[in-house]
Amino acid sequence: CGLSKLRVEWEPPVDQNGVISQYEVYYKGTEFDVDLHAVNVSGTQSVTLTGLEEYVVYDVRVRAYTSKGPGPFSAMNSVRTIAAPAEPPSNISIVNVSSTGVILTWSIPAPKDINGIFVGTHIRFFCQDFYNNSCHCKERWNFRSYGHVLVQNATTLTLANLTSYDFYEIQFLTVT
Repeated sequence: CGLSKLRVEWEPPVDQNGVISQYEVYYKGTEFDVDLHAVNVSGTQSVTLTGLEEYVVYDVRVRAYTSKGPGPFSAMNSVRTIAAPAEPPSNISIVNVSSTGVILTWSIPAPKDINGIFVGTHIRFFCQDFYNNSCHCKERWNFRSYGHVLVQNATTLTLANLTSYDFYEIQFLTVT
């Protein structure tokens, strides 16, 4: 997993109790982080928090400082960082069952490699003519020789009604 970031923006408090000298932004990951982090910000009402874990909920609060000390905290805001692309499916097997059909099987990535909530496996397939860099079956099959499907709750799929004896490119993608 890579690292993520959050941009935090706020308005000054209504009751400022003096001239604001700085803001303090507190944040904590809710799923793993035991430490409370703080960032001091001067001269602006925004900050980008970096080095955060992907697809983790962070609680964020802000408070202003004047010469009289800190003001009250803002309301708690919770936000989830964006997930990185998931690892692709593995252990892919493509078995011809006829001149017009194949059975596809695969393994979904381990939970630690999904980076979010697993939705399914997106499978795309395209007819490929390696000799002419085109697909003559598109005209014959009225563009039915390529397509895509989202497979949920399964790790096998049968593709049928393909054009006989043509080459196909098949792509497997993990969807979160």
